[in-house]
Amino acid sequence: MPQLAQGAAWFGQLAMVEPHVHGSTFMMLRILVWLTSAAAFKVVDVGAPRSGTQSLKLALQMLGYKPLHSGLDHWSRPAWCQYKFGHGSFEAALEIPLALGYDAAMDEPFQLLYREFMAAFPDSKFIYTVRDPETWFASYDKLISESNAKDAADARRLRGLKMRHIPLGAMDPDRPEGKQRRALEQVMSDCSQCHYWGCNFGQPDTQDSKQQCIQSYWGHLRNVTEAIPKDRLLIFNMSDGWAPLCKFLGKPIPLLPFPHVDMVSDYFSPWDSSGSSTSLVQTSAAWKLPLQEL
Repeated sequence: MPQLAQGAAWFGQLAMVEPHVHGSTFMMLRILVWLTSAAAFKVVDVGAPRSGTQSLKLALQMLGYKPLHSGLDHWSRPAWCQYKFGHGSFEAALEIPLALGYDAAMDEPFQLLYREFMAAFPDSKFIYTVRDPETWFASYDKLISESNAKDAADARRLRGLKMRHIPLGAMDPDRPEGKQRRALEQVMSDCSQCHYWGCNFGQPDTQDSKQQCIQSYWGHLRNVTEAIPKDRLLIFNMSDGWAPLCKFLGKPIPLLPFPHVDMVSDYFSPWDSSGSSTSLVQTSAAWKLPLQEL
């Protein structure tokens, strides 16, 4: 059991360098996390954001997992973004989710961390949720445009209010607090909305970046299929429903229909004037054809 050996080694090191903290609740929690073999990520979604991650979260919950969705469980994202794009550590990002019993993960930046999860959790499995790239691009651009419209509406409502409750240090870029805030904002920007793929959704030059964005989308799939062994990876089309997912995970098929949800888009829909929508229910041909080029 890798976690047991790693936990024992970690405990030995701790006993030598930090003997005074053994009685603290926090340190005991860390020890229990590493010494418990059940504390492990079992499933990681390595598909792009906006490719059905919310539906997969609900599906995994129905199968008995406790999935962490960084776009819905907002508290969890900064630590993972700090690891991937800042100066954080993988171990530090793992601590709280494992302590809280999470055993599956999806959304940014989890889809970029498959090599780390493969190494840390040898029994973990990976699901690539697929979506036609043109539809994916349009859906993501629509979502960010609606989000920007909501932000603008909120700003208009707040205009004129005094900001006396915001600490001056957090606003002054020349003070340490301001520098830290600016650094974190940059990390979170680098980690969000597929900026790392050259995407620039919801902006005047969105279409200019489209080719690079979609090329990166396919490049990510190529990298995933080359790195993850076939017996640990499921290329999953949401339209196929429960059967392939349950077979891959060794779970019985639930009696309830496979979920198709988009809570984030529903939240921003009042700010959408187009009335258009996209669906994750798609034919296999919509995404399998380009795979022949990989």
